[in-house]
Amino acid sequence: MNKEAILNLLKEKGDPPPLPDILGRIDEEVNNPDSDISTISRLIDTEPVLAGKLVKLANSVFFGAGREKAQDLQSAVLRLGVKMVVELVFTVTLPGLLKPSQSFNQIQFWRHSLAVGCLARSIAKRGSSEVKVNILDDVYMAGLVHDMGILIFDFLIPDHYGAFLKERKADEALIDQEIATFGVSHAELGALYIKKAWPMSPEVILSVAEHHSEDKAAQSPYELTSVIYVANWIAKNHEMSNGIDVVNPSSVADEILDAWELSDEAIENLAEETRESVQAAEMLVAN
Repeated sequence: MNKEAILNLLKEKGDPPPLPDILGRIDEEVNNPDSDISTISRLIDTEPVLAGKLVKLANSVFFGAGREKAQDLQSAVLRLGVKMVVELVFTVTLPGLLKPSQSFNQIQFWRHSLAVGCLARSIAKRGSSEVKVNILDDVYMAGLVHDMGILIFDFLIPDHYGAFLKERKADEALIDQEIATFGVSHAELGALYIKKAWPMSPEVILSVAEHHSEDKAAQSPYELTSVIYVANWIAKNHEMSNGIDVVNPSSVADEILDAWELSDEAIENLAEETRESVQAAEMLVAN
């Protein structure tokens, strides 16, 4: 199975399950100048299970609990803002989008994705006002979907990819072995899929494609790719890997660490905060 065959499957095998209809309708309302928070709240309220989870997540450490608790959906939307509500909807719905893999632990996969999203958001907040404006809107989503290509490999060629995962070398980077075996990596495949199927920004797509490239991250240390790269590195170094891609560089380029003021102490604090956030989100999303 080579790159050309896999990319043809991406075009021809029928699309993976689309995003839930509620996400499309929310996206329409977000981009409708006549829409308001009440309209969006009523729309989400048509999905009672989702609405209940959103209120619980809004009050959890996952999205910064500590302020006055939201008592209902509309107060949760008011508290968080529409952009964060969209992120919450993705957080709740994406893990159920594809059927569970027979080749890897999908719970661990999504736990890692949540961790990278949380870490990326926390790291981005450490930047200057100008940097925050440039990347904060996209940073959590970019972290959440950075490994989407692994799921797409598993969807398109489950037998081939499952056999590959069983035979892969534990001490070599997954991305290098994917390229050697299939001619395409999960980073590239994920970016191609997201570009085709989901309404995400070019910056998110680029960060997914380049999230294993330390060179690209170091060249532009204040860009989204850099944040996702270092968030992924921290997660894997602190026992929050996806269980599939476990090989991690021993260090990160100084340009990246310096850009975000990531001392050893800062990294340890971020990792601990992230564990708490992911645990809270996992319990709420699962229930």
